[in-house]
Amino acid sequence: MKESCVHVINKILVGAVALAWLISIARAQVNTADLKGVITDPSGAAIAGAKVKVENIATGQVRETAVRETGDYIFLALPPGHYNITAEAANFRSAVAQDVELTIGQQAQLPFQLEISAVKEALIVSADAALVETTRSSVATTIGDRAIENLPTNGRSYINFTLLDSATTRDNQPVLGPAPTSGLNIGGQRGRANMVSIDGADAVDNSIGGVRATLSQEAVREFQILKSGYAPEYGRASSAVINIVSKQGTNEWHGNLFGYLRSRKVSATNAFAGEPDPGDTRTQSGFTLGGPIKKDRTFVFLSFETTQRNSINFSQIGRNDYGFNQIPNPLGAGTLLVTPQQEAYIKSAPAPLAVPYGLIANSAARVALYGNTPSGPTTFGLIPNPLPSSYRGLTSEAGNYKTTEETYFYSARADHQISTNHAAFVRFSATPADVTGLPSNGENQLTALNGFTRTTNSSTRDLALVTQLASNLGPSWLSEFRFQFARRGVGLTTNGTRAAMEIPGVASIGQEPFAPLYRTEKRWQLTENISHIRGSHTYKMGVDFNALPIRAVFPLNQGAVYFFPVQLPVDDPLITGAIGATFGPGLIAAWKATSAPPFSAAQAYGFGFPESFVQQFGGFKGATSRYKNTTLGWFAQDTWKVTHNFSLNYGLRYDIEFGQFFALGQRRALAGCDRRNSPRH
Repeated sequence: MKESCVHVINKILVGAVALAWLISIARAQVNTADLKGVITDPSGAAIAGAKVKVENIATGQVRETAVRETGDYIFLALPPGHYNITAEAANFRSAVAQDVELTIGQQAQLPFQLEISAVKEALIVSADAALVETTRSSVATTIGDRAIENLPTNGRSYINFTLLDSATTRDNQPVLGPAPTSGLNIGGQRGRANMVSIDGADAVDNSIGGVRATLSQEAVREFQILKSGYAPEYGRASSAVINIVSKQGTNEWHGNLFGYLRSRKVSATNAFAGEPDPGDTRTQSGFTLGGPIKKDRTFVFLSFETTQRNSINFSQIGRNDYGFNQIPNPLGAGTLLVTPQQEAYIKSAPAPLAVPYGLIANSAARVALYGNTPSGPTTFGLIPNPLPSSYRGLTSEAGNYKTTEETYFYSARADHQISTNHAAFVRFSATPADVTGLPSNGENQLTALNGFTRTTNSSTRDLALVTQLASNLGPSWLSEFRFQFARRGVGLTTNGTRAAMEIPGVASIGQEPFAPLYRTEKRWQLTENISHIRGSHTYKMGVDFNALPIRAVFPLNQGAVYFFPVQLPVDDPLITGAIGATFGPGLIAAWKATSAPPFSAAQAYGFGFPESFVQQFGGFKGATSRYKNTTLGWFAQDTWKVTHNFSLNYGLRYDIEFGQFFALGQRRALAGCDRRNSPRH
């Protein structure tokens, strides 16, 4: 039987329109924070004409604003950090809130009540008691620098700090070497449905919905997880939005040097290793350095990290003797390799039934374990056809296998205060990574049942260049322009050259069906956001454009996959056809009548009786595709302060993807797929 398996799902046009007159949607910033408040006198009346100044303690950068007639002030798009905030007015004593921490995405409110006094010395107020977020209602969690610096995390992957949120769990989907997910299920949603940004620029692998990790943990200042109720300015996510902010230089030079070594010589033996002295060495090291090029004006921050790992992956193949017992032959000389159920049947059944049953079961088991090994069988266990050269006895696939990793994180960020009203930064990051001995469970097999020949080697080259210009265009206008160029190259090669074999509960061996893979994805991203304060309204609108040219070579299943049954009944048509001519149909009927146990998956492998076979044809040329995905999104939103204690937030967002689409069944740079079943089907 032959059927077409061409999958021509490219990119789907997504038009997402969300109009929400909801108080539960709060205004937000992608990689910054907002600060607002009211300036009043002791009677609670607004002080028109007051001034408010914010000073970044680390960089010395200052912004000022005049209070509106209603006594309100607002600062938009402040970089996360610690600030001194000063409120002053004529005939009033100035007030200063010191060391106020603003975090990513925060909409903080800090009111001031000024005393009528001619005293010029400023009054120090407690910011911790006054800082509130009454307009924020989105469900979000912020992971600050204190947690990132002090909490342990396996492998120093900062994205795993999202597990501190109670709604986040590890992704439990099958591990696909060529298409890893973000690894996180947030709010019960798929791991590929999250949107991740670094410094406001997308940091996702558009082709597969994974995460592009291009920063060392030491270079991350903080990040925020928005799970629901987020504002229209966020888009292209059906699950959570994760916003990450990188560290920047300050007015003081500072840095750190770190290293970590785990050696097998000083570590306990892993209980799952199955051997007394498994290799396991990991080294992680790096440094950071940041400071001023010109005080209060230009800053730089550098980071580097590397991971070197030489370890083993544990394989359970053969740990249970492949489900067989070796017993003395109760009906003749030598020994038999049979399952416990088959052993019981051989010892209890009449000799005319037990003898051929035991011989056939033993023959299949020995071929499965020792076929094509030195001194092992060279023909199949039931039909004496020669074993193909690609056939491997399972004993040759047993044992743990080596895995290595060599990963580097490079990043450099420069910030410059162009003028009082204009600030810019540029960040470059690169991550080359090579990993060998990667297991997979793309066929839903247990990872521990992979042999080395089923593993792959991954080579990733990821880089990003991001720049941003933030401009105060007047007392009530703010512009944020952002540009990103990113390139991600992924290569996946196999450690097996023979056809893949899926033997349920026993082993997964042979070439990984989802490899080899070679893919390059580039991203050109332009973003422009405009904020405007007018009366009691704070408007924000923006547009986001992405051009993503992609080239992929993905010869799926071209190495072929054989799927063997979990068990093979004694009256299976293949068994009947193979032995009926020799023993007659009466033997099969007698086995069935006496409840002869079925043959195991390993014995089916020894017989050479798969239940299905999948292979795609066409070669690399037929599996090569070039296409371009272009996305465009725009939004408009408003925060309307109806009264001093009531705000209304509403907005509109629209996203569209311009992809390449084909009529159902049309072939384009995709090879055909041939699926063949055994005669039983």
